[in-house]
Order: sequence, then C-alpha cells, then structure tokens
Amino acid sequence: MPQQQILQHLRLAVRRHLLPLYGLLQVHPHAFTPSPRLQRCRIFLPVLLAAFYVEALINNSLSLSSQKTNEVMRVLTVFSAFFLPRTFIVGVYGMNFNFMPELGKTRGYPAVLAVIGMVTLAIYLSFRRKGWLS
Repeated sequence: MPQQQILQHLRLAVRRHLLPLYGLLQVHPHAFTPSPRLQRCRIFLPVLLAAFYVEALINNSLSLSSQKTNEVMRVLTVFSAFFLPRTFIVGVYGMNFNFMPELGKTRGYPAVLAVIGMVTLAIYLSFRRKGWLS
C-alpha cells in the first residue's frame, strides 16, 4: 500500500530530524538549564509533530479522492467517445434531407450502419491499444 509507505517514511523522517531535538530537551535539569526559547520549543514540539502527521494524512486522503475522481472521469470520457460520433451520424440522417445520395440506393442504410460500426470498432481498438480499457 502506498499509504503505508508514505507513513513509514514520515515516521523515519520524524525520528531522524525532530526526535533528537526532543531528546535534548529531556536532559536532566541539573545538568542543563534550558533557555526560555528552548522551553517553548519543548512545549510546542508534540503539537508540531501531531500537526505534521495530520497534514500528511489529510494530503494522503485528498490524493486518494483525486485518484478516484480521475478514474470516474476516464470512464465518462470513454463512454462519450463511443457515443459522440455515432450520435452525430444518426443525427445527420435524422434530418430528413431530400437530396442525400444514400437514400436512393438499396444498400445505403446498411452502408451507414457499417460506417457506424467501423467508427465504433476503431475507437474501441484505439482505446484498447492505449490501455484505457481493462
């Protein structure tokens, strides 16, 4: 899972960079008297660590949500790409023109259906080659 890897890297970064500072604050009070500035850091360090974790989790959640939205948009794009050319061809033939060359021919209607089928097949093969259809 990518989320677990992100959180693992986050934990390692916190241990590597922030926890040594926290360890300096834990030195025995008789051996080291921290300055007021260092004392303020001691108070805010757990809050900063918690905020860092919360921000990482929120970013992770937003990333997953964005990925799901992208998948939905891809499916909608594929459906629209299949139906748009077919709808255009059928719409032109639904206008009832008097002077369409295919209307006088006996095989005009099957030829238009064959063109619609070939366009659909071409779109299908194109998307399949690009890996958009699983």
